[in-house]
Amino acid sequence: MIISKLHLPLNDNDGKPLTEVHAKLKRAIVKIFNGCTVTTGQGVWMDKGKIYDEPVAIYEIAHWGAEYKIKQFMELVHEYGARANQLAVYCVIDKHATIIDIVKPFNSRPSPSRPNTK
Repeated sequence: MIISKLHLPLNDNDGKPLTEVHAKLKRAIVKIFNGCTVTTGQGVWMDKGKIYDEPVAIYEIAHWGAEYKIKQFMELVHEYGARANQLAVYCVIDKHATIIDIVKPFNSRPSPSRPNTK
């Protein structure tokens, strides 16, 4: 088995809680992967000289590393990153960390089985 993780902010860019987005994401994960572990953390990064610091939910999913399961995970990353109005989200697949640009079409992303490591 491998571990995939998605870090998704708890609030949108205007500070509004993303309660419904997270509830739907949990249901989608359970439906596809039969469960997950959710913890909270703090995401901190710099963009164009501005420091961002926000609470995040970290979804950890154990699944078989089959190509279709990784693709399903990547589809969830894209869909729920978009639902949360994010430009990009941080995720990890089998110890490979990557930043997924939500503004790009899903099919133009790196292969989900070999994510970019940054």
